[in-house]
Amino acid sequence: MRKKDATNVPKGDLKTPKQDLTIRNKGGRPRKEKSDQPKSIWELHKEMNDKKSSSVTRKCISCGMETNSESRFPYAESNIYMSNGHRLPICSNCLNALYNIEDMKYESHRETYRRLCMMFDLYYSDKMADYAYRDSTDNTRMTIYCKKIHTPAYFGKTYSDTIAEDGGLFLSREVETEPKVEEPIEPVDPDNDIEIPQEVKDFWGFGMQNKQYHFLDVKYKAWLQKVDATNDPAYESILQNVCRLELQIQEAMADGGDISKLSREYNSLLGSLKLQPKQNDVKEMTDSMCFGNLIKEWEDNEPIPEPEEQFKDVDGIGHYISVWFLGHLCKMMGVKGSYDKVFDEYREEVAKYTVEKPEYDEEDEGGKFKGLFSPTAKEDG
Repeated sequence: MRKKDATNVPKGDLKTPKQDLTIRNKGGRPRKEKSDQPKSIWELHKEMNDKKSSSVTRKCISCGMETNSESRFPYAESNIYMSNGHRLPICSNCLNALYNIEDMKYESHRETYRRLCMMFDLYYSDKMADYAYRDSTDNTRMTIYCKKIHTPAYFGKTYSDTIAEDGGLFLSREVETEPKVEEPIEPVDPDNDIEIPQEVKDFWGFGMQNKQYHFLDVKYKAWLQKVDATNDPAYESILQNVCRLELQIQEAMADGGDISKLSREYNSLLGSLKLQPKQNDVKEMTDSMCFGNLIKEWEDNEPIPEPEEQFKDVDGIGHYISVWFLGHLCKMMGVKGSYDKVFDEYREEVAKYTVEKPEYDEEDEGGKFKGLFSPTAKEDG
């Protein structure tokens, strides 16, 4: 009996189930289909960190500065900055300037740090705030704080962790049994409560409110504690403009306006006064100085103290040079006046080693000795 040709059998008559060979791997085992589940936030976090930060152009939301350098933007643990390489969208200069503006609204530095951490979803700690305030200046308050919390001990922590450590966002309150009757409060103008001396108004010019005069006077005195502008009118004028710009930035931010132009002008003035953070960096300052200017900087700021009397000239080299070099030179050149003391020391020291010819009278033995051996005595003999 002839075998049935397999090619003439209809495909639908095969009792074996069809198998999709496209889903088999080289070993013959079925391959697992890829799931369509979305990637977790940690996978996205890893992918963003694997990207080269130099290829990302960042822009400051305050001054509008654009750069490829990620070091100009402080690091933040919050995942809302993941697409920005976990960098804040505001540059270091604007962040520090924002701290100084917010600091005028609060009584302590802890409250200012807490407000900015709340604003940018940063982890807040009283201990870190005290350390950052101690180790920073007015131009580096927030950048130093961001560096201190960017450690393994605070990895992944945000302001949500601060809320959890404080006991929750909404604290429990006692329910009042009787409704509280609020008394009407009379509007008070805080501008009338500030007394401004006339010399302050003359210094800043007329046409401003008392609270504006008070703000300018406080900021100007604070700047004078860091720089000396009393002997240079040009320096003083630039410092006045810095204070005026700080007032304009604060008022613009309170009204919700754009401060990018004001921030650029503010940074430019700080650069002319050499008060920017990069200009205050001691390492960069010493690297750019020649050896003579570096010695002058040390002598002006940290001079060597005057030694005690017993340690002024321990080995006597100072006295040696003063007597045998300077004193002898004064004698040769006939110099007097301010070098009389040196010349007197020189004469006293020379007198110790000077031999003078002895003089004898006729009556003493020296005279007899001279008479015996004198030429006249030989002629008489």
